[in-house]
Amino acid sequence: MITTIGWMVSATAMVGAFAFAMVWQSAFNFGGVYPPELVYFLLWPLLAFGAIITYSGARTIHRPILLLFPLASVAIMLITLQYMPCFPIERCLVVP
Repeated sequence: MITTIGWMVSATAMVGAFAFAMVWQSAFNFGGVYPPELVYFLLWPLLAFGAIITYSGARTIHRPILLLFPLASVAIMLITLQYMPCFPIERCLVVP
């Protein structure tokens, strides 16, 4: 149960990062309002919280393999950074 809750929290952060990257790319390619960068950076503590919950659940049932999902989520969130035209904390200059 604890592990499943940790997976859900990690999945929420992963889906949020994917949605943020999609909106960012859409605004970059077609114009519009960029999403606030704070949204992306608030997903990292959410992912860390999910990983901590999953870790405690995995230790309870003695199955460390269950930590693969939060670790994969970290990898996917790092991959979403490559599809952004610049690092989210920077301000991008877009010439129309």
